[in-house]
Amino acid sequence: MKYQPKSSHFALLTVACAGLCYLAFKYQILFFVPVVLAVIGFTSLSKATNLLTREAINKRIELALPSLDLVYGDRRFIGAQAKVVDIRLAFHGVPYNQEAHVTQLCVTNSGTWFILEFEVMQRRRKPYDMRISALPNEAEVRAWLSTNYGAYRQYFGEPSVA
Repeated sequence: MKYQPKSSHFALLTVACAGLCYLAFKYQILFFVPVVLAVIGFTSLSKATNLLTREAINKRIELALPSLDLVYGDRRFIGAQAKVVDIRLAFHGVPYNQEAHVTQLCVTNSGTWFILEFEVMQRRRKPYDMRISALPNEAEVRAWLSTNYGAYRQYFGEPSVA
């Protein structure tokens, strides 16, 4: 299992750098040492903020499909009876309030494909503006999954070699 640093590690590094900067100024250590430490502290704080933002957005994305209950084209789509096959994200917004437009290719237990689109924001608890944008046919699904080889093989088998 690959180690992934947690945001608390970045926060601890920031506090340690701030403490070292204080000691450096108090005891008149060379000027460049506290400057370097301050840059390291700022960088770690920035990484921690970005990590927290992405964690928050990922949690909100996971909430979307289970909460789905929409009617589209005279069919009712219930998220508990479907699964996400592939996902595409487009991030925008400022760092302290990151927002993402999410497009998911989903399939129901009965084999109906649909594209679910919604927005997630770090400061909102739930996904919003949730809608089913299309019911793709098999050719469109194959085209979508052409960049996700594992999912393509799972649903359509091994493609022939060109």
